[in-house]
Amino acid sequence: MSAGPGGLAGLGVLKTVLGSWEKRLEAVRDECDALEPELRAVARDLGEVDRGVAAGVRAVPVPEGSERR
Repeated sequence: MSAGPGGLAGLGVLKTVLGSWEKRLEAVRDECDALEPELRAVARDLGEVDRGVAAGVRAVPVPEGSERR
C-alpha cells in the first residue's frame, strides 16, 4: 500500500460511506423504537396463548405407563 495522495482520497470515500451507514442505522433504530410497544404486546399475547395451549395439553388424560413429554 502506498501512502500517497490516493490514500487520502480513499479516506474521504470511507468517511462518506461511514456517514451513509450511520444514517441507515439511525433509521433502523428509530423504526425499532417505534415498533417496540407493538412487538412487546405481540410477545405478551403469544405467551398467553402458549400457556393456554400447555394447560390444554396437560388436561388430556394419558394412559398409565405412557410417558408425557
